[in-house]
Amino acid sequence: MLHYSLADVTSFVITLNNNPVGAAYLLALVLAWRVKTRRARDRRSKRAKDTPMLLEQTSPLALASRVLQPATLRAVNGRPFNLRGWAVLDRWAFNTPSSLRALEAQGLEVLRARLLEQQARELEALEAYADMFGTATPDHEVLSLAGVETELNA
Repeated sequence: MLHYSLADVTSFVITLNNNPVGAAYLLALVLAWRVKTRRARDRRSKRAKDTPMLLEQTSPLALASRVLQPATLRAVNGRPFNLRGWAVLDRWAFNTPSSLRALEAQGLEVLRARLLEQQARELEALEAYADMFGTATPDHEVLSLAGVETELNA
C-alpha cells in the first residue's frame, strides 16, 4: 500500500490541474477505489448478517415463536413442560430451525414426545452433575460432559 503525504498529493493535484487527461485518470482511480471499498464493506456486512448471534437475553419461547406455528406453541406452553423444555425448544429454533419445522410437520404429538424426552435427559444430567460442578459451570458444558446430545437431529 502506498502512503503519500498531504504535500505530495497537493503537488500532484496542482500538476493535474494543467492536464485534463491526468485529472480524469485520477478521478477514475478515486471512483474505482470507492467502489472497491464499498463492495468489501458490503461483503463484511453480509457475512455479519448471515451469522446468527444473540446479543441480549430472550424470554422463554421467544426464539421458538419465530419458527413454530402458534398452535404448537400453545401445546408446549404448560405442563409437563418447564423452563428447561422451553430452553431446549429455543435452542433448536435458533440452531436448526429447518429441523424443528420438519419435526413439527411430523405432528404435534411427535414434537411433544421428542421435547419431553430431551427435557428429561437434560434435567437428569444437570441434577446428577450439580454436586460435582456446582452452579459456576454453564449448563451447556455440563450437558456436554455428561454426553447429552443437545442438537436436534431430524
